Amino acid sequence: MNLQEFHSTVDYVEALVKCIEEVCDSQEVVHIALSGGNTPRPLYQALAQNQNIDFGKVEFWMIDERYVPASSEYSNQKMIRATLVDPLAERLRGFHYFDTSLSMEKALDKYREELDEIGELDVCILGIGTDGHTASLMVGQKSVLNETDLVLQADNPYDPTPPVRQRLTLGWKAIMHSRKLLLLASGEKKKQVISELLDKECSVKNFPAKRLLEHPDISIFFNRYE
Repeated sequence: MNLQEFHSTVDYVEALVKCIEEVCDSQEVVHIALSGGNTPRPLYQALAQNQNIDFGKVEFWMIDERYVPASSEYSNQKMIRATLVDPLAERLRGFHYFDTSLSMEKALDKYREELDEIGELDVCILGIGTDGHTASLMVGQKSVLNETDLVLQADNPYDPTPPVRQRLTLGWKAIMHSRKLLLLASGEKKKQVISELLDKECSVKNFPAKRLLEHPDISIFFNRYE
């Protein structure tokens, strides 16, 4: 486990971009899984302007999604397309997403079949919630204990907005078999969460991100500023 702490968003993003550049330089085809939310947004914006990476050999994948239309303000796909995929449209090899226009079951099956074709992801760019969840593997939910499914439905019973409680997410099988994990966190609230991640003695069921520390190649990037 490699922990890096930054006191500048510029330095934080530069370090992340350099890490991704190194992965892309070492392989002919690169599969990178992306989280939603605000934390990775500066990284995506920087990657969209990057001229060192050959995006013609890069395929992006979604880590999780709310079961809402792609046009919804709650859609991770919408944010990822706007900040990263669309600006790279002429250069990017591919983008795989949870198709929420389908039924939940069909959307999961479609994504699972696409993952099966590549075998494993190269990089997962993950975040961590203040409650210790990662991806959409939520605290106290059955999905946190699921070790067999590449993708699964994972509801968030704590979400105050009913339409976005249903989630589609990579499972531990896909995440933990990825070659490299990058865990991103920003701000003072997340500093406490990272401390709990590293020090707190509790089960994965109650602090799901603890499972990530079992991965042989995980790097934590913490930026003190949001």
